[in-house]
Amino acid sequence: MSQKSFLLFLLSALFYHSYSQNIKFAHYNDNNGLSHNSVRHIVQDKKGFMWFGTFSGLNRFDGYQFKNYMSSTPGKNKLYNDDITALELDEKNNYLWIGTRKGLTLFKMDTHVFTTYFHKKDDPNSLPDDEVRAVYVDKFERVWVGTKTKGIYLFFLKENRFEKIKLNGYEYIKEIFEDKKGNVWVGSYEKSSVAKITMDAKGAIVKINNYTLSVPNSNIKNPYLNFIYEDAKQDIFVGTREGLYKLDKASDKFVNLYIESKQVRGALGPYFLSVAQAPDGKYWVGTLGGLLVCDQLEDIQKGNYKWYYSILSDDTSLVDNLISALYFDKSGVLWIGTEDGLDKYDPYENQFTLNKDISRSIGNQAPRIRGFAKTYDEKVIVATYHNGLFISNIKGSTPLHNTGKDIASIYSEDGKIFYCGLWDGNVLVYNYLSNSSREINLGFEKSPVFAFRKITDDKMIVGSFGEGAVILNTKTLQVETSSKLLPDFQINAIERDTKNNVWFATETGVVKYNISTGKIETYSSLFIKEKGVPHDENVSDVLVDVKGKIWASTRFGLCLYNPKKNEFEPVKNLKELSGKWITDILSDANGNLWLNINNNNIAFVKSNLKDISIYHVNSGNRLDVFSSSGFFYFNNSNIFLGGKNGIISFSPPAMKRNNWSPLPVISEFKIQNEEVFPEMEINGEIPLSKDLNYGNEIELSHKNRNFSLQFSAPSFANEKLNKFQYMLEGFDKEWITVNSTSRIVQYTNLYPGNYTFKIRSSNSDGYWSKTVSYKIKILPPFWLTPTSFLMFFAILFGVFYFIRKEIKNRIRLKQELLTEKVNREHDIKLNNEKLRFFTNISHELRTPLTLILGPAKQLLDENSNATDYEKSRYNLIYQNASRLLNLVNQVLDFRKAQSGELKLKVTKTDILSYSKNIFDSFKEMAYNKKIKLNFISEDDEINGWLDNDKYDKILYNLLSNALKFTNKNGNVDLYVRLKDTVEDILVIEVTDDGIGIPLKSIDKIFKRFYQASNSKDNNTGSGIGLSLVKSLVAIHKGTISVESTAGKGSTFKVEIPIDRESYEHKEVFEYALKNDNLSMLIPEKAAKKIIQNTDLKEKILVIEDNSELRKYLVDYLSDYYKVYDAENGEEGLKICRQIKPILCVTDVMMPVMDGLEFCQQLKNDEFISHIPVVMLTALGENMDKVKGYDIGADGYLVKPFEPLLLKTVIENMIKSRLELKQKFSGEVESKVSMLTHSPIDEEFMEKVTNLINDNLSDVDLSTDFLCDKLGVSSSKLYRKIKELTDLAPNEFIRTIRLKKSAELLKTKKYNVSEVTDLVGFNDPLYFSRCFKKQFGFPPSKLIN
Repeated sequence: MSQKSFLLFLLSALFYHSYSQNIKFAHYNDNNGLSHNSVRHIVQDKKGFMWFGTFSGLNRFDGYQFKNYMSSTPGKNKLYNDDITALELDEKNNYLWIGTRKGLTLFKMDTHVFTTYFHKKDDPNSLPDDEVRAVYVDKFERVWVGTKTKGIYLFFLKENRFEKIKLNGYEYIKEIFEDKKGNVWVGSYEKSSVAKITMDAKGAIVKINNYTLSVPNSNIKNPYLNFIYEDAKQDIFVGTREGLYKLDKASDKFVNLYIESKQVRGALGPYFLSVAQAPDGKYWVGTLGGLLVCDQLEDIQKGNYKWYYSILSDDTSLVDNLISALYFDKSGVLWIGTEDGLDKYDPYENQFTLNKDISRSIGNQAPRIRGFAKTYDEKVIVATYHNGLFISNIKGSTPLHNTGKDIASIYSEDGKIFYCGLWDGNVLVYNYLSNSSREINLGFEKSPVFAFRKITDDKMIVGSFGEGAVILNTKTLQVETSSKLLPDFQINAIERDTKNNVWFATETGVVKYNISTGKIETYSSLFIKEKGVPHDENVSDVLVDVKGKIWASTRFGLCLYNPKKNEFEPVKNLKELSGKWITDILSDANGNLWLNINNNNIAFVKSNLKDISIYHVNSGNRLDVFSSSGFFYFNNSNIFLGGKNGIISFSPPAMKRNNWSPLPVISEFKIQNEEVFPEMEINGEIPLSKDLNYGNEIELSHKNRNFSLQFSAPSFANEKLNKFQYMLEGFDKEWITVNSTSRIVQYTNLYPGNYTFKIRSSNSDGYWSKTVSYKIKILPPFWLTPTSFLMFFAILFGVFYFIRKEIKNRIRLKQELLTEKVNREHDIKLNNEKLRFFTNISHELRTPLTLILGPAKQLLDENSNATDYEKSRYNLIYQNASRLLNLVNQVLDFRKAQSGELKLKVTKTDILSYSKNIFDSFKEMAYNKKIKLNFISEDDEINGWLDNDKYDKILYNLLSNALKFTNKNGNVDLYVRLKDTVEDILVIEVTDDGIGIPLKSIDKIFKRFYQASNSKDNNTGSGIGLSLVKSLVAIHKGTISVESTAGKGSTFKVEIPIDRESYEHKEVFEYALKNDNLSMLIPEKAAKKIIQNTDLKEKILVIEDNSELRKYLVDYLSDYYKVYDAENGEEGLKICRQIKPILCVTDVMMPVMDGLEFCQQLKNDEFISHIPVVMLTALGENMDKVKGYDIGADGYLVKPFEPLLLKTVIENMIKSRLELKQKFSGEVESKVSMLTHSPIDEEFMEKVTNLINDNLSDVDLSTDFLCDKLGVSSSKLYRKIKELTDLAPNEFIRTIRLKKSAELLKTKKYNVSEVTDLVGFNDPLYFSRCFKKQFGFPPSKLIN
């Protein structure tokens, strides 16, 4: 047939057979994971997996995803050739035999092992031809193999041997088939066609019959054969490229079932490619032109069949017309292999027929169906929203009547007159007999009409969605009464019962209206809660069934009216309906219910409310009142409902459920996100020896305890609705329910032990399978195994033995160590107590030392008439007191070094001269002990950076110790030099030939309070000297060492860096300037005593608790000042307030009130806060000084001090105050703040100055004004201002005025007269005189 005629036939077939294209096919292709779209062979294994052989690869399908097996898979275990020509399943042995164009492959499904058999030249038992075209396993488990060029063979797997079956002329073997009697049929073409091999009970061949196939109206013999098939009647059929053949049993010949129609024959090929029988007994035949469905295969010749083919505009039709393979799985789903993909026909989903005729008639738009009604001549009228009425019968739907009105509902009682509710509130009355219509107004202004119900022969209730209901006279088409029933109610449906009650389904509940009495009763939680409809107020539909029961559907379930309680009760025993929005209800003659559910489901409920069946139908959800609607029972045979794409219909009597629920399977097993196959090694172990679906158990090491399982249910009817329940016994406490989108469960870090993974599944109709169990054992890590425990206990025992032995030794050692520790702690405690005692006593010694050093120095400096002997005695007193002070300071420095408070301050020093001066101070001591003292240096001068104070103490202690421990007529040498290798390192060596140091004492000689055992006769010290030296050397970044021999002497060697770079920036002082009062140089010549008139002397106050020091200071200072004294701060404060001294000298540490508190209270008293305070203390630390200065002290002297230094400090402080007062009065730019010395003075003077500045122009500004504003007496104000400024209040006011005038004149904005007025002077001339007297120049000078 030409291509043109073939296309013309398809167009005509599309027209004549369109009514039969009412089933849907699901499609799978390479986009879904299929390895190739050409699907040629299909089988299903006993676990339920579907297997598809394609032009390129083998595929396993679990209902959700494809797993591909191809030659390109990595590794050696794989399919050898991808072009699959045959598939045969050996379920007993779990074998899948695969014929390819390059060998016969065996796939063991339990171990996933591929084995391919090829032709081998030197092996006569090998496969003779690599291209295999047919494979079959007979009842004797023998494998029949048909090749392309070498005929047919039997393969014996255990012997790995192929044995040829002699069939003359049968070279190209296309098909091998076994009938119910055990005969094997072999199909070929050209030279031969069909052979029947008869075997005995043991499988031996006893007879071979050959058949020739003739082509009608042609000389062609033996056409290309596609299949051999036996039907239910045990008739043998052969499908070829020249039509379908049947074996005539009478003549024992094959007869061609010739199709007379040339167009049909041409459209079909006539290629008959595949065949399969459905569970309902019908035969499905695959051809070149699509699918044929018939009751008997002979019916195809007669034209009695349904024909399904590919329609390009319909995506639910077949994807391709060339049907290579057909297979019905165990649930009755048909799998269709085509050259353009895989199709699936689901008979359960296809129980619902979708008719798209209305869509086609309106330009393929989606129709909005609003209802159905039956005609008197057994047809159905379909009402659409905007496209009018359509008439529907078995052949399809065609337009009937369209006025252009928007229809909301349709109703008829007699099948002749139809009432169509319109969206504008009117009703269209359609006469079916005359095909005419009339529109009437019922008084509804804007609400659509949704419901009708006839209540008498000539009366009908019409309900609107928003304006209630009216009663319509069907004869006059007039509204009976002007008043509306249920005004403002939104009515969805109306029903009438046998008791003359009308039931309304509304958006606010169910309403009952009695026709006879007119009584209205509402069942709504909004009005009468106890009689309301449960779940929700919205009622979509109401139904009175054949038994008189009244049903109501809501958004949350189904309700039944209880007449005894006069209320609606929810149907609770049907959990499938709980929470479901039921939009429509129908009832059959037996009282069974059909429910339309707003989730693409239909429910069938038995009248006893015990059985329910749920059917999935893609009808579209009802989102609102504008959606498609309609649910109509036609003659108890078909139900019609409005779908989103057309009319959906089904036959309730023919509805069947899928009750086949297979066992679930594990489709994928992963460890640490890597898929695991049998015999695959992961983390050093092989977890699987068999596929989990065959082995059902697994053992995992501790490393592999993180795994996941993907499961599936091989129920392919609406597989998306499948559900699963699983639990891992030993881990999960209860069953976990998931849907088909959550088919992976993952477990991590499971504890070692035995677990059981249990799983069950339900199909789309809710039938649950049995439970499948998989045993999972998690092995413990090595450290938790019995072997490891034994090893652990053995090791533990050995350790215990050695520990016990060691403990005995340690107890003995511990006692010794404990004794030593107690002694050491006692020594440390004693040393600390010594140090604390020495430190405290040192502070106490400073006061008496002051009383010794002060008078001694005074006698030396002032007693010029003393004899030489007296002077030597005075000098001896002064030197020994100084030495005692040095020892006191040494104790304090040692305490500082121990606490880390000693800081380094290096300056540029002439080291050689400085060292010589220290050395010279010991000459007299050496002379008295008759020791020869030698100073040795090879350098003329050594300059470097040292902390002079610390260097002095280092050298002092070393020389002092050397002289102390050297006997008479001994030698002590001081050697000062630079290190030979490094010039920036100063080396000091002090060598003596004294008593030396015992060897056992050398390591301890630098520890505090340690004294060598041989030094007690010579030692009168404390044992801290060398420890202090070591600390000072370490602070100086140097080292100290000692070499000594007992009885021969010692050499102490000190190395100190003297370059500037060795010290941090904060440790370096470029200039040896010291601002501390301790560093003030005492004049070489003491000031002469000046005897002054006592009345003219300034008053000072001395506060000291030590009576001797206080008397000494009073006696010394009385020659220069009028001195008052007090013994504590409290007494001193009283005297200050009385005599107002010019200066106070106070000790810090005193009873009753110490010096710090005295200073603080004085500085906070506004009338004496101006008095300067000099503090005397033995606390010479910087922190102590900072604390004193913070509370307002003006000077700070550390005991002991020389009286002349105190006198000089007092004189400088008084002189400085006087000079500041003169500067304030005589300079234009000086500020009053320079006269204040405490915060309270600053605050007081700021108040006074602000008052003067604010009233500067007031001529009458006076002292009285200030006293009034400040709240003080004139005498107090006078004394305060006088003491701070040396000016009377009036003089101070005039001074402030004159300073302000100078500021104004400097701006050059005012002349002298203007400034005179601004600063409060009456006369410019007087102002000029005062200005010149104050500053020494006239005011005009600032202007010019």
